[in-house]
Amino acid sequence: MNSAIAFAEAYPDEQLVQQVVALIPWGHNVRILDTVKDQTERLWYVQQTIQHGWMESEYFSSPD
Repeated sequence: MNSAIAFAEAYPDEQLVQQVVALIPWGHNVRILDTVKDQTERLWYVQQTIQHGWMESEYFSSPD
């Protein structure tokens, strides 16, 4: 599925997109969408990215 279509379907609330999801890079959003199917969990990853400045490679890596 096209990433833009998947994004629109995953985040139908325009206000949420403008206030939260749009604050992280597109590649981060695509990685989260591809990996996390639960909306609550996706938003958690978005919020953690904003709060902690997570890089895309840090999302699903196991701790050392």
